[in-house]
Amino acid sequence: MRGLKLYLILFLQAISIRAFAQEQPLHFQHIGSKENLSELNINSMIQGSRGFIWVGTRDGLNRYDGDKFRIFRNDVNDPTSISNNYINHLVEDKSGNLWIATSGGINKFDRNTSRFTHFLHSDKIANSLASNFTVNVALDKNGNLWIATLKDGVDEFIISQHKFIHYKNNKEQPNSLSDDNARVTYVDSKGNVWIGTAYGGLNLFNPKTKSFASVKHDEKDSCNI
Repeated sequence: MRGLKLYLILFLQAISIRAFAQEQPLHFQHIGSKENLSELNINSMIQGSRGFIWVGTRDGLNRYDGDKFRIFRNDVNDPTSISNNYINHLVEDKSGNLWIATSGGINKFDRNTSRFTHFLHSDKIANSLASNFTVNVALDKNGNLWIATLKDGVDEFIISQHKFIHYKNNKEQPNSLSDDNARVTYVDSKGNVWIGTAYGGLNLFNPKTKSFASVKHDEKDSCNI
């Protein structure tokens, strides 16, 4: 009998604890201008390998240490400052360096020196970045950077060689990039590179043929995207 009573007591305690836990409200901490955040429109955010939260806004790059923000903005008098304040996307490489897609080129942030290296488009240099209007970046398994641009296709940046390879739509080549309005670059767990576009659907890159297989929406096919 005593064992039964003990079991009932423990059972009722478990129910009460569970009910109490379910009633606990969720609380959100608002972090903004009081903590020195440069701008309230957030485009991208990651946590780096050193624990800092990096926040890309429309007015600068922010590093949050759990207490306050440090802001990185363009300084026309400092060539090692970030090239543009409109931050679109962030990614961190294996060395802890940040690669930043901005509306004014690609930036590499060296965490050891806190300086930025710019990679910009130049009409005079064929091997330069395809466009300064970069919207998204991703690192593949070989450490190369894939860059989506607003209207000029996708670039593969071979970092070790400082070499850009341009991929654009070519109507005469069905296996070319389906649309130059790239929006998203993504590398899956198997190392496959995917490109999401604004008007040409989804593209899967074939590294052997340097071509793309595209998947597009078809209203007549209910199994299609």
